[in-house]
Order: sequence, then C-alpha cells, then structure tokens
Amino acid sequence: MTKLEHVTLSDEAAHFAAALVAAGRFHSIDDVLAAGVEALQERDQLQDDWIAYARQRFEQGRSAFERGEVVSTSPDELMDGIERELGID
Repeated sequence: MTKLEHVTLSDEAAHFAAALVAAGRFHSIDDVLAAGVEALQERDQLQDDWIAYARQRFEQGRSAFERGEVVSTSPDELMDGIERELGID
C-alpha cells in the first residue's frame, strides 16, 4: 500500500467525504478516497469495454457491407438493438 504525503481536496469534497465517514458509510477519509479511485477505475474499464464492443460491431457491419449484406435500418433501430444486446432497457 502506498501512503500519499499530501492530498488537497476542495472544501465541498472534504465536507462530503467527512459526512460519509460521520454517517458510518466509511471508516476514514482514506477509505472514501480509495473507493473514489476504485469507482473511477471501474468507470474507465466499462468505457474501454464499450469502445471495444462498438469497434467490433463496426467492423462486423463494415465487413457485411463489403460483402453486399446491406440492411436498411434507422439509427434508432440500431441503438435499440445494441441496447438489447447489452441488456440496457
């Protein structure tokens, strides 16, 4: 574990973190900050996964187009299909 010597938070962020500790949701400000970093890592991973998925689907579509397998559909229909595949409703 790495200990940082100095961390500066805005007043708003410091009050929010202190309120989370006071409410018993975290044991310390360090735990709040660690959870924040973990949440950012998870968000970035989800974004990376989405970009990889979108690239894969794009390549599949381009290949189908190049083979002459053209399907007429609207952008809304395409997004509905992607959301269904991802389980987003």
